[in-house]
Amino acid sequence: MAIAGDGRSNIVHENSLHIAGEFDGDAQTRFVRDNAFRQFDVVLTNPPFGTKAKVLAADAAHFELGHKWKNREDRWTQTGVSLNRDPYVLFVERCLDMLSDDGVLGIVLPETVYHAPSLGYLRQYLLSQNSIIAVIDLPHNTFRPHCNAKTCLLILKKGRPQQEKVIFAVPEEMGHDHQGRVMYRPGTNEIWDDLATVTEEIDDPDDDENTFVFTVPWKSVDPNILVPRFYKGILNPPEMPQESFGLSLGDLIDGGILGAWDGHGSPESQDKGQGNIPYIRVSDIVNWELYRNPVSGIPEHVYERLLGNKPTPEEGDVIFVRRGSYRIGTVAMASRRDKRVLLTRELLTLRVIRPENEYGLTPFYLLAMLSSPTVQNQINHFVFVDTTLPNIGERWKYLALPIHKDRTDVERISAETERIIREKWCAQEMTDVLRKELGNLIT
Repeated sequence: MAIAGDGRSNIVHENSLHIAGEFDGDAQTRFVRDNAFRQFDVVLTNPPFGTKAKVLAADAAHFELGHKWKNREDRWTQTGVSLNRDPYVLFVERCLDMLSDDGVLGIVLPETVYHAPSLGYLRQYLLSQNSIIAVIDLPHNTFRPHCNAKTCLLILKKGRPQQEKVIFAVPEEMGHDHQGRVMYRPGTNEIWDDLATVTEEIDDPDDDENTFVFTVPWKSVDPNILVPRFYKGILNPPEMPQESFGLSLGDLIDGGILGAWDGHGSPESQDKGQGNIPYIRVSDIVNWELYRNPVSGIPEHVYERLLGNKPTPEEGDVIFVRRGSYRIGTVAMASRRDKRVLLTRELLTLRVIRPENEYGLTPFYLLAMLSSPTVQNQINHFVFVDTTLPNIGERWKYLALPIHKDRTDVERISAETERIIREKWCAQEMTDVLRKELGNLIT
């Protein structure tokens, strides 16, 4: 009765994406004046997302955001072509339609809105003539088990220039796990609900004692990265082990010490298992090795087509997982037997291209440091979620390697890692010899 509208609850039932002239009954009375939407001081909403249902192009054509947008020189412009759209995209425009100048919008949106390059037009629309007040990073369990989408809560003020500081919050948990069961803080009987603390800290966001809430000057915010975790990682550089200093992968690339490129691609499902060329996926990066699944090899012609002019792995290349649930940051090292393998695009190749460098960085030292807790603990700050699939995008460049100040420590760790890796390679080659004798062993 409350949802349908019983005349007492001030709740009405209507398709919010209809044009004003199509609103009817009590919904028309409450939301429409002179065939246009009324404007309100506050709009709070959690629009539908995480569903395959689209608003068809004919209906989306009533919205600016229902059209195709093109990016020219970092500026998005609307075209005359309407498209099928996710409902939450159109809800952004409808909410601003119904918001008065100086009014406040609070809207829950998928995290992909806050960072995905393809949704740059939506961020531009949100930022145009509006002020971002706060972005709250909602824990992934927030809508589980009913919806797996990772979300953030956006709060903005309409029709005002951007304020000097933006409030960000990064709570860890919100009271239940991914199955909806109550979650307690480790070792206590207290429900693990960091959102309760956020509501207290947000009243004084500049307090240095805050656990989850902080502010960032707008001039330091990248409009294409509005995910709070990112800025928490940037503002709180990782603590380096004793007698070490931090050096980012991006700095190593800019310095000409490292080269980096994506994997080759993915074969069609019908081609997998039809040949002898190893196809290396995210799940094949294990124990610092490239595992060769004997049932997923591909034919020569498929390998040649997907390889194109892209580099093939060389001995000593470090393979880094950049996309894939719960495995981002896992690394392995290519051996000479991996020269002819196909790497999925989710894998990043890192190669030391200037071996004689001022840090003594070798492929083996790089492998060890990428696997260290210092680096692995940074991963969560730079991994964003595209609806449900995590990825680190190009933000792996922000990962800071701990570099030992004493060159003898660098050499020692590099040598110990090399010994381990070469023993693994020797075992792989011995297995290959046995495989030739006995046939295609399943290992």
